[in-house]
Amino acid sequence: MMGWADGVGSVGGWMAVCGIVVGVALLACTVALIRVNYRDRSQEPLSEAERALRLRLARGEIDLDEFFREQAALRR
Repeated sequence: MMGWADGVGSVGGWMAVCGIVVGVALLACTVALIRVNYRDRSQEPLSEAERALRLRLARGEIDLDEFFREQAALRR
């Protein structure tokens, strides 16, 4: 009869499961590092004025038309 500790077979099974878990963890870390290092850095950081303009839009103080007009004026 086979049980939980039937010798080498059970140890090999646990080693295989641990190997798969470690491999998936390494793959996830690699993907995360690649995403952090290769994200789009071509965008310039927002100025205080642009940040304030976005906050006004988010609060509903201005509509999209006014947002785009003022954003264009800021970038001139």
